[in-house]
Amino acid sequence: MADLQTLVHSEMDRAGSPSYSFEDLSRRRARRQRNRRIGAAVLAIIVAVVSFAALISTFRTVERPANEPMPAPTPSGIFADVVGGSHSAQGTGSGRWTRRGRMAPRRGAS
Repeated sequence: MADLQTLVHSEMDRAGSPSYSFEDLSRRRARRQRNRRIGAAVLAIIVAVVSFAALISTFRTVERPANEPMPAPTPSGIFADVVGGSHSAQGTGSGRWTRRGRMAPRRGAS
């Protein structure tokens, strides 16, 4: 046990004492945390500015005068010619589709 103790003491003497103190370590830690916070703030500002610029450019590209009416959408696709559903072509809703594709009066309707 004495050999181990003398070995540890001789290694500590050979290595010498560190040239920095605990205050130096705490200052370094504080500086590193401050730099991290500053970096995070800069990154957040950059993301916010880029997002705002993208949003502005998106709305700026679509220019339509306020007094011009919006054009009616034209039906397209495989259901473009289909009219009806559970309502008639006139929109009265007085019929239903049969299996043969014809309009039949609604049950209970007079």
